[in-house]
Amino acid sequence: MLPYKVTKRYQRGAEQSLARFQEQDDAKLFIQAKLEWDANYKVNASYQLYDFDDLIEEFSQDQSAAGEATSQGQGTQQTSKQVFSPSPLQMAPRPGSVPYSSFKDVKDTKDDDKK
Repeated sequence: MLPYKVTKRYQRGAEQSLARFQEQDDAKLFIQAKLEWDANYKVNASYQLYDFDDLIEEFSQDQSAAGEATSQGQGTQQTSKQVFSPSPLQMAPRPGSVPYSSFKDVKDTKDDDKK
């Protein structure tokens, strides 16, 4: 009988059984390979390792990314991945009579000439 069971769970899905192993190291190698595949295809899933019915450890993309960053050394610098995405309101079509920005104050040039 194979004591170690590996399951996979998506963020909003049910847990599904993937494989059973005799050795815990074999199960961890299987999980690491699956995490690498998920990272390549940008799949967000977590893996659980069970010893019969007892949860031993849970693996996810967040943990593997943190492990890779610490294994590369202290000299590496973390970069933030900020992506600009415009608001859908800025991209929406508007009638020609509507000003470009309703938040921008436009000075009246006639008032400036009187002063």
